Amino acid sequence: MHWLEVNSGAVAALSSVLLTVITIVYVYLTGRLVKESQEMRAAILQPELAIYLHPLEGSPNFIILRIENVGAGPARKIQLKTDRPFETAHTKDLREVGIFRKGISYLAPRQRIDHFLVSVIGKLEELVKRPLLISASYNDAAGKAHTQEFVLDFGEMENLAWIGKPPLQEIAGSIKQIQGDFGRVATGFNKLHVLTQPLANYNRSIEAQTLAWRLESLSQEQITEIEALVAKKEQERESIPPSDAVGGEGNA
Repeated sequence: MHWLEVNSGAVAALSSVLLTVITIVYVYLTGRLVKESQEMRAAILQPELAIYLHPLEGSPNFIILRIENVGAGPARKIQLKTDRPFETAHTKDLREVGIFRKGISYLAPRQRIDHFLVSVIGKLEELVKRPLLISASYNDAAGKAHTQEFVLDFGEMENLAWIGKPPLQEIAGSIKQIQGDFGRVATGFNKLHVLTQPLANYNRSIEAQTLAWRLESLSQEQITEIEALVAKKEQERESIPPSDAVGGEGNA
């Protein structure tokens, strides 16, 4: 206690220094936390454009120009430019297409726009020589401007091929077939078969009808031979004593 009384001034000064240091550290950490919160909030509203080439589903020779917002925020006032004239599949300069001439006013997160660009049939060697450069400028939800550049290399489209039919085409074909089947049933062109007897009896009647059709296709000589064979079998069956027949069945 005597030491504290003697050095009370120094202790007070040291306590003030420590308190000042703690306050500075607290302010620094609080500032970092606020800055990280602001960055996270900005990242949530941050759009990000992706412009790339994509083959048409089921037809790899037809190339689509896809403009997609892969970010978490909306992109506004999108303006697109190319580094040179480029003739599209409609023999029109890409710079005269609506999305390049007028721009895109709004692109929501995960929204995309597909534009049929070009067919590479007979043109791929020429397209590969010089990639296409597209510049994009746009604003985020807070009005901040962003710019990006995309290099579209047609060499990436070489040796593309689809294995099997695309799923959407298979689904469309199946739906069309089902629709046709229902249409034939509804119009009476095809009738539904409803069984009014046991399935075993129905199968036996089908077999008997098939046998009758086969007999009708035989000649008279073949029918006579079959009748003689059936009569012979009937005589053999009648000549067997009942006891032997029963014993034979038991042994069987």
